[in-house]
Amino acid sequence: MDKWKIAVISCSAISKNHGAAVVGSPDNELAYCIDTKPERAKAFSVPFGGFPLADTATSPADPASTSCISARRTFPIRR
Repeated sequence: MDKWKIAVISCSAISKNHGAAVVGSPDNELAYCIDTKPERAKAFSVPFGGFPLADTATSPADPASTSCISARRTFPIRR
């Protein structure tokens, strides 16, 4: 089975819980960590993996194959 590709949007303090949950499941792959402050996205990628981005528009992946988690709500796009 293919893994779920996950993008975490907003790499604030609470996102560490999301990152741990994503990498804690063998069915998930953290594909992207996105924050308007590039240094936060990069710092988030160190322990959890994922490609750091400053905005969703620069994502190199097909958004139809990635689910997104934000600090406020979850946005399943499609698998």
